[in-house]
Amino acid sequence: MTNAYESLQDGPKAGLSRGQFAPDERAEVRVLKVDSSHGRSSTGEYVGSFTSIYYLEGDESAAARRFAEVNAESLDRIDFSTSNVLDSNLSRELCDLVLHHAGERVREIYSTVVRENRANGVTWVMDREYYETTGRGRYSIGSSKAAKVPAGVSLEAIFREVLAGEPIQPATLEEAGIEGGVRQVLDYYRVAPDFPCTPTTVNGKLAVIPEETLTES
Repeated sequence: MTNAYESLQDGPKAGLSRGQFAPDERAEVRVLKVDSSHGRSSTGEYVGSFTSIYYLEGDESAAARRFAEVNAESLDRIDFSTSNVLDSNLSRELCDLVLHHAGERVREIYSTVVRENRANGVTWVMDREYYETTGRGRYSIGSSKAAKVPAGVSLEAIFREVLAGEPIQPATLEEAGIEGGVRQVLDYYRVAPDFPCTPTTVNGKLAVIPEETLTES
């Protein structure tokens, strides 16, 4: 076993190269790499080079966390609201992980739904299968599988302001300014542990009834 391979057993590392690994070890070694020649912002400004991270297969989340840590300065210069250098270099899965650990798109992942909190205050709530199988196009209020919660609108506040025993239904969410597939937000309330509620239907559509009123944290 090479020293390089042994070091990766303790976690992803920067400062390595494939030549440091034995041929049989390379089959398990992965590298999270962003080509610095593409490292420009949406306005063409050079955002800096990126340090590559070596890791063992299956350790993607830890690798993305390490990449976000060592490349924080360059990541801070990227406009993630449009096509960017991470999109063009990384798989969707790795890109999502890096953005999560960088604090740009912090995710809560449940069995049926994903909540993604953006650094700009916007929140997306999506059907999990749709989230995992759709690329950048998943951020669209034209799909019933995705709901956009504008900056300044709080899912916690909506839930808190409804009296215990009263239903939260699609119209409640639409009136609050939530766009797109609002049913996904109701499903989020249903599965997220911080929102004690009972699922029901109102006029044939999904609704949830809070079991208790949330208190301010």
